[in-house]
Amino acid sequence: MHSWTMGYVSVTPITDFLPTTIATVRLRHLDTINQVLHALISHEVDLFAVEVSWFSDPKECDAVIETATKHAIPVILLTRYVQSGISELTTLDPAEFLTKRYAPVSCVEFSPDVSHRGRIVSLSSRAIQLLAIFVTYPGQVLRLMDINQESQSRHVASWTTHSLKAAIHAITQELGTDHIKNVRGFGYIFQSCLVSTHRREDDRSVSEGMMGK
Repeated sequence: MHSWTMGYVSVTPITDFLPTTIATVRLRHLDTINQVLHALISHEVDLFAVEVSWFSDPKECDAVIETATKHAIPVILLTRYVQSGISELTTLDPAEFLTKRYAPVSCVEFSPDVSHRGRIVSLSSRAIQLLAIFVTYPGQVLRLMDINQESQSRHVASWTTHSLKAAIHAITQELGTDHIKNVRGFGYIFQSCLVSTHRREDDRSVSEGMMGK
């Protein structure tokens, strides 16, 4: 099963532009121009978000956008105007972009409120951050190191074994015991009540790695 991946480069924290803490698509922070070009050419990302000021040379920005266009990868321009006036530019708001349009079909929704099968649930912001990560990877076993790797891309604080278990307990109290299972010796796995499929036409297979491609 393929999970959508959004690669991004920005000088400003990505959280200033998009609600990444509740994202249900993979987020991948890219550090160098070579990483960006490789990710686009190799189709390691399905979407690419860019803050233009990240580039030291405008020609690099031109090259990246041209490469993304050539490989049919949508480019999202990260600006403070888009964040505040996005409804005037597109019918898609930031929360919907990261939690609905490219997200797996799930019994859990994050916009406009966090809900389970239409019922609003009461969870701490920390538990919601973890739940969003699990919903992004339905049916995949996630280790603590996998969760922390994803948290880093989302600008979310890292997890300890204790804080992870506490958040999972809180989620289980709200959603029931059938959603997050402990795969002893490996990690945790999230299962949706609904058919686990993605909102895309060309669902591509991925390698068997837990997080990477």
